[in-house]
Amino acid sequence: MGVAVLVFGVDLDWIPLLAGATLLGAVYVLLGFFAVVRYDSLNEALLPSAVWVTLLLAPVLGHFGVMNESVFFLHPSNLR
Repeated sequence: MGVAVLVFGVDLDWIPLLAGATLLGAVYVLLGFFAVVRYDSLNEALLPSAVWVTLLLAPVLGHFGVMNESVFFLHPSNLR
């Protein structure tokens, strides 16, 4: 939120920003729960969690022009 205030000032539309941050946070928490629920220890869950993080951060590739952005149209953290 602090970055948004620094970039856009305090007169931005707070409702969509907070709703988007809350919903994306909920999606990430649920995916994290489903990713580690089947493992008995934290050490077993670390390597598969890296794969999940890579998939969740994939739209950054489209943002920097590495891949076509239309591939990530339905991704939960699409930057556009």
